[in-house]
Amino acid sequence: MAEGPACLLLAHVTERVLIPLTGIAVLLGHDDLPWLHVTFFRALAEHVGQVLEHTLVDRDGLLGRML
Repeated sequence: MAEGPACLLLAHVTERVLIPLTGIAVLLGHDDLPWLHVTFFRALAEHVGQVLEHTLVDRDGLLGRML
């Protein structure tokens, strides 16, 4: 699947902003904010989905480069 600018921007924001910020907030114990948990796991699922797409569909060696 071809990646356009929107897909690349989504990947960048997910990896660099959403996962770290929401992960830190969840670890700090903000249990009274359920939307924060949903946002964290949604961002994590998006990231894992992108890596799986690159590994299984595109076969461009992304997972090997990440590890």
